[in-house]
Amino acid sequence: MRPFGLGLRFRRFQPGDPVIFRKRKAGTCPGPRALNVKPAPRGDSYAYVVEKQWRVSAVDERGRLSLVTRRGKLHVKDATDHDLRRPSLWERWRLRHRFPALSRRSRDGTDSAEAASGLNEDSP
Repeated sequence: MRPFGLGLRFRRFQPGDPVIFRKRKAGTCPGPRALNVKPAPRGDSYAYVVEKQWRVSAVDERGRLSLVTRRGKLHVKDATDHDLRRPSLWERWRLRHRFPALSRRSRDGTDSAEAASGLNEDSP
């Protein structure tokens, strides 16, 4: 049985859910999807935020989410991370091509350990 309150905090995300992660970046040339662009004090670079569209592949018992990118990378983030949020209905429709599709195996969480260790069945 879970302690009181933990269920409400972690039941928010389930495998297969699309999420948006706000990644902070710095560079000399922000891309077209850059938000909140701010110049550095000396003017050599910029600080900005890019919204990444990922999908939940697994949720562990401590509330950490395994997130899959469009190119297949795996990131592990805490479910309470302030830079992680659910997309609105409008964003889900407008950005639907940016959210990665999950295979049946990764939706079940059976290959999340393989992905975390960097092993791939297709590679020799």
